[in-house]
Amino acid sequence: MNDIVRESPNFYRDRLGVAITGVTLHSTRGGERTRDDPEAEFSAALDWLTQHSYQTAEGATYRNPSIHYIVGHDGRLARVVPERHGAWHAGTGADRRGANLNAIGVELVQPTADTPYPEALIARAVALVADVCHRHGVPARRTHDDAEPGIHHHSDLTSRKSDPGALWPSEVFIARVAARLRALRGEGAPDDAGAAAALWAAVEGNARAVGELQSEVAALRGRLRSAGEALSG
Repeated sequence: MNDIVRESPNFYRDRLGVAITGVTLHSTRGGERTRDDPEAEFSAALDWLTQHSYQTAEGATYRNPSIHYIVGHDGRLARVVPERHGAWHAGTGADRRGANLNAIGVELVQPTADTPYPEALIARAVALVADVCHRHGVPARRTHDDAEPGIHHHSDLTSRKSDPGALWPSEVFIARVAARLRALRGEGAPDDAGAAAALWAAVEGNARAVGELQSEVAALRGRLRSAGEALSG
């Protein structure tokens, strides 16, 4: 597995002096054409995110998007924009800059919204994001605003986007990044498959427990309602 460096011509040089305070997670969503071919999706995303901006016949400039990193299903990584520059991946605010200047953009290969994320991709994304957080002092926590330091989703920044979507294991991912970040700081051991499995089990167990509690509450309400009707009758 060989990582790739193919630099995009589309970026804000030196981030216009803005410091890195966050990481924005995206997904590719190339569509049905590459649903069963994640390698083709990786290549298509790399091509799209390294295209030159161009001028239309009417004279308007179309600014093609770019990203800092793309993570493939097999864990392969492509670097598209050097971290010192701002990629055009999630501009917000009146000037459409926002996370373009203060965040590292990470594109996760997911051809469609219902394509599962494999462990190889998740593990490489954990390593990448933890390293970014370590080098730039970004806290390993979920945020919902590019003005707040941390890790956020593209969908947090605009209602027009849904990526990285419902299948992205956000809570588990943040926990694994935090564990790896502690290890990079010399405060503990990095995450491994066993730790990941334990985290998944805890999340799923909590979900089942909440569901069972909700069922019990609904049943109790039903019994109380029946008792109240009997008394009033």
